Amino acid sequence: MRPNISEIRYFETYYFANIVNNILNDPFEYLRSLNDFFGDENYVNFIEPFPKVSRLHDFISFIIDSINYDDTKEAENESFLNGKRKLWIELALEHYELEYDSFQDWLKEKDKNISQAIDDDIADYFRDLMFYGPYEELLEKMSEEIFFILFLNRQTLQRFNQLISHQIQDKELDELNQEDLPYFRKNGVLKRVNIPKWVQRAVLHRDRGMCASCNKDVSGQISIGEIGNFDHIIPLAIGGINDVTNIQLLCENCNKTKQAKNIPTSIKYEKWY
Repeated sequence: MRPNISEIRYFETYYFANIVNNILNDPFEYLRSLNDFFGDENYVNFIEPFPKVSRLHDFISFIIDSINYDDTKEAENESFLNGKRKLWIELALEHYELEYDSFQDWLKEKDKNISQAIDDDIADYFRDLMFYGPYEELLEKMSEEIFFILFLNRQTLQRFNQLISHQIQDKELDELNQEDLPYFRKNGVLKRVNIPKWVQRAVLHRDRGMCASCNKDVSGQISIGEIGNFDHIIPLAIGGINDVTNIQLLCENCNKTKQAKNIPTSIKYEKWY
């Protein structure tokens, strides 16, 4: 089987990962802007079972996009217009070797030069990259790198899925669109589906074949007496979703003890050496 290898170029990856983690640690400070992602009508974005581009990928892209848009209106522009450096978006696109029209070339098409440029020009250039340039591809590459880091942090995954669960819990069947009904088992509860093999493999390797609660080996490689259970970190019964970010590995005993409760996931991990 061909290994699923992805390049990681680390362009401010930890910077954005830290921002995403901090927002999930204290979301109430950002509730107004987060409503665009977690708002009531956005529940439809969370109900399809186990997309490979996970809901966390989507959230990371949402955060990067929000920060990039804000940066087009702040001090970075003044620094750039004074000739000190390229725009952040240009540096990012170059780092990932994506072809794009530079801001200076864009200005030439508008019969302007850099000395005539204003903040509104930068905002217009950014919008053009969004609609006609490689901006979406840039978001995909950056979100994949950040996801690679954050997927290792079960506590962050739990906080993220808990925010989503509030939207699912509030949904009553008689309020749903007809096409959304098949995803729900009852009011506020999504249907249980078979967990795909790719999800099982990802979670098994992330959790190193150990119960995420008691660290017991459930891989079947060392001890064949223990059975591994793929558990929803936020249970479906309280608004959890079918997403790779909401699955952890538990032993049979811990899984039975947890049942449909939202209990803290373990912050214990096996050291590399």
